[in-house]
Amino acid sequence: MIGKSLLFTLFFITSAHAGLEAEIAQQKATEDYLEAELEAQKELAKQAYQDVFELASTSTLHRDEQLERLEDAYKIWDEFIEKTCRAEVLESIRTRAESTDRLTCMVKRFKEKELFFKSII
Repeated sequence: MIGKSLLFTLFFITSAHAGLEAEIAQQKATEDYLEAELEAQKELAKQAYQDVFELASTSTLHRDEQLERLEDAYKIWDEFIEKTCRAEVLESIRTRAESTDRLTCMVKRFKEKELFFKSII
């Protein structure tokens, strides 16, 4: 009887371990996808900024001030994204979901940054 209980317990431990490994692998794949998506979105936001900067560079009215404000806005957006995404993941601090939640937030916020700079044109 004890042998069957021990075998039964070992079976469940092995199954739980395999399930955990599959979950971790799935999470890693999701994070890899989100990191690639984030890098692509950062590039799109950077390109939108460069397009606006280039347009402002040709301005004859208050050119230097326009360029300075654009540079400030670009930097402030990055600070805003970092701080907002740190706050948005409060519920998942020190869980496996924290990284995924942060990356998802950052992708979303960099998309907003891109749209902001595109709206200026």
